[in-house]
Amino acid sequence: MEMSQTLNNILQTIGVAVIVIMAVVWLIRRIIRKRKGDAGCGCSDCEGCDMACPSKPRPKDNGKSVLPFVAVLCLGAQFAAASHNEEALRKLDALIEHMADYTQVREAQFEDLRRQEAGTKNLEEKFWLTRTLFDHYTVFDCDSAALYGDRAINMARLLDRPDLEAELHIKKSYTLTAIGLLDQGLAELEMVDKSCLSADAMVDYLGQRVYWLTHSDQYRNITSQDEPYSAAVAAVLDSINDIIEPSHPEYVYYLSYRAMRRGADEQRAALAKVEPLMANFKYDKHEEAKAAWTVSQLHKFLGDTRRYEEMLINSAFADLRVVNRDIASLEDLADIRYQDGDLERAYKYIGYCIECAAGYKNRARVLGVATKQTDINKAYQDRVTYLQGQTRTYLSVLVVMIIFLLGTTLYIYFQRRRLSASNVELHRANERVQGNLQGLSDAYQQIASNNEQLLTLTERLRLRNEELALSETSKRENFGSLFMLCSKYLDKISQVRRNIGRQLKAKQYDAALSTVENAETGQDEVKDFHEQFDRLFLKLYPTFVSDFNSLLRPGEEIIPKEEGRLNTDLRIYALIFLGITDSVTIAEVLHCASQTVYNKRMKVRNKAIDDKDRFVDRVRALSPESDRGAGKVEPVE
Repeated sequence: MEMSQTLNNILQTIGVAVIVIMAVVWLIRRIIRKRKGDAGCGCSDCEGCDMACPSKPRPKDNGKSVLPFVAVLCLGAQFAAASHNEEALRKLDALIEHMADYTQVREAQFEDLRRQEAGTKNLEEKFWLTRTLFDHYTVFDCDSAALYGDRAINMARLLDRPDLEAELHIKKSYTLTAIGLLDQGLAELEMVDKSCLSADAMVDYLGQRVYWLTHSDQYRNITSQDEPYSAAVAAVLDSINDIIEPSHPEYVYYLSYRAMRRGADEQRAALAKVEPLMANFKYDKHEEAKAAWTVSQLHKFLGDTRRYEEMLINSAFADLRVVNRDIASLEDLADIRYQDGDLERAYKYIGYCIECAAGYKNRARVLGVATKQTDINKAYQDRVTYLQGQTRTYLSVLVVMIIFLLGTTLYIYFQRRRLSASNVELHRANERVQGNLQGLSDAYQQIASNNEQLLTLTERLRLRNEELALSETSKRENFGSLFMLCSKYLDKISQVRRNIGRQLKAKQYDAALSTVENAETGQDEVKDFHEQFDRLFLKLYPTFVSDFNSLLRPGEEIIPKEEGRLNTDLRIYALIFLGITDSVTIAEVLHCASQTVYNKRMKVRNKAIDDKDRFVDRVRALSPESDRGAGKVEPVE
């Protein structure tokens, strides 16, 4: 691990050195270009630029592109050698930096609870406020926790709640055991009336038994790496396993704890069972911190160091967020960072553990952590001394490299000055050539401009020809459709005349009279005529409906009921659009009453946006002048 940290330092130093060298090279090159621009070739474009100039030959690369590659390679190798959990460790570092703010918030919460507890006269309310203070102080300040624990126990007795009194004795035993007062902690456990405990409270009671036994074993040094807890602890954990429910807040903790003393297969089985349960952990509760710590121990026994450290980090996150000063996970993380050679983090973590132990007033933990701090502090000081020596060595090498680089740069500078005279003459010759090239360039640009104009005119001519071709095709189609329509109506008239002739010859006068009357009404023919008119008109003027509606007020638009058809209002103004403005003529064309045409024209004209008197002119103006009639069309005799 020490070798890995040393390699990281070397790679980082080399990377920084290469970057410094690149910066020096860049600065010297800028100075040289500046002086060349002032007294060299005389080309103003050369000053401060790196573009190709006729008077300035392009220098060779000389391996400059290798330097950034070396710097990136060294720094990348350093980061690749870092911890797999580096991102999480950085977040943990940031959280530790802000722990003073978390502590202030927690103390403000305590102060608020104390004010509420002092201000209430109701015994039950006072009890629950006191118990809340006791619960919070359990992981923050053992002296305050013991004080409020005693108060809460006395209030529970006054309330005649033996179940609450028993739970408080269990929690107080935890506080006393945590600070090394094992006899007092055991005495509190002995005071618990187990007959009034619920199922969850019984789990807590047995869990406190485990806590007390493990601390007792640690003080007597009867545990080891292979045997994390004694047979007595294992028996209590078996009892917990028999009664605990998966919904219990510390189910993961006890299940993992029980598997710590068992074989690898059972440990893997326990992990497979608890890790899905931990997927929803936010690591902001004391129970989640304990669960993460026991799961980390399982990974440690299985040899998965990455997951071991990861779960310790998660446990530390939860402890820090609840401001738990009786924190074990950060102490283990400090030991891992110390073993990996990350002495700066180890020093920071163990220092915070000492601060927490002092704030918690845990004398036993202060002594234990102080021993580790001494080892880490000594290693940290040795590392600082070692790195100072390394830094001096690297700086010496860097100074030598810079001196060599300066000498090389000065040599290149004087060589370039020798070339400056020939560069000036070459530049002048190039200017003469460029003058000739400029004339050719202007002529070429003029030709290109003329070609562009010719292409534009050609394109316009092509588009106009296409429009004329389409117009001619449309005219032929419309003429054919009109011819077929007239032929159809001539056929119908001939058929009616033949029918009447046959009926008159047969002296069927009533039938002939009926045929004449039906021919006069001709509703089917009128409907067919309207359909043919709509189709031909909309084919010629497909945007007529939308253009016409643009002349009307919003909300007053005329919308046909069928796509591709016109209604009577639109047909009237379609004929006006075509130049037929006389209402009588329009009525004859559409086979309706002239009064009807007049009324509909007035109704639509009242919807106009602008001047109603000029509405007809505006309708006719919707089409080009060539599409409008020459004036009023006289009725056909």
